[in-house]
Amino acid sequence: MKTRVQGVRRSLVGGSLWSLLFLLPAIAPADWLVLQTGERIETKGAWTVKGKQVVYTTPEKLLRSLRLSEVNLEASTQASAVEPASKKKLYVDMGEAPDVANVKPPAEFNILNAWIANPNAPRVSGSVSSPTLRASETDLTREGMRILQDPGAVQDELMQEAEQIDAQYARCVEVNSKLGQSGQCSEDYSRSKTALTERVREIYAAVNTVRRQQQTEAQMLAEDAAETRRIDQERAAEEAEAKRLEEEAARKHESPPR
Repeated sequence: MKTRVQGVRRSLVGGSLWSLLFLLPAIAPADWLVLQTGERIETKGAWTVKGKQVVYTTPEKLLRSLRLSEVNLEASTQASAVEPASKKKLYVDMGEAPDVANVKPPAEFNILNAWIANPNAPRVSGSVSSPTLRASETDLTREGMRILQDPGAVQDELMQEAEQIDAQYARCVEVNSKLGQSGQCSEDYSRSKTALTERVREIYAAVNTVRRQQQTEAQMLAEDAAETRRIDQERAAEEAEAKRLEEEAARKHESPPR
């Protein structure tokens, strides 16, 4: 039994935070959103495409939205038609080590650092208007500036937190598996995973806020520069015309008509 438990632990930890989603037992049908990264998000009721956003309600009855470019619509439609819903109380069978060989590896947290360095890279949704964010734009700006000062440190912080969640789950399973009470471990794991996901979204929202302000400032500077060039060009044209008229008048004065 100990060998089997260790096998489960290695498989779950090696599969990182998101692999637990693939171990849930089958129950009633559900609606799902499948992201371009392969991550699945369960929704309460059908999700809706509104312009460039996909709007949905979480099982906790919270209104959320994602960028349309982040969602694999075809896979989401298929998943909503055939995949079961998750249970509120999770349970992992400790009798057999789960087969995670075919589970698509999730996107790593270093995509955050990559996006901070490259604003054009794919990003996680999040904005001041998001219902999940309660921070003011001033707070988001302050947080975004802090992140941009040392994005590597923020990435390390997220990675350490993810590793701690995996380690805590592994310890919990090892202690409780013999008693057949590992369900609570899965619930704690799911809550921690959700909290970490929200933290990542808040980080993206903060950086988005700073990027948006930087773009606005850059646009204003560009417009000011363009206006300055226009005024300088008009002034130069006026001066050139005035000089031409003066020279023409001087020539007429030097050569009066006979």
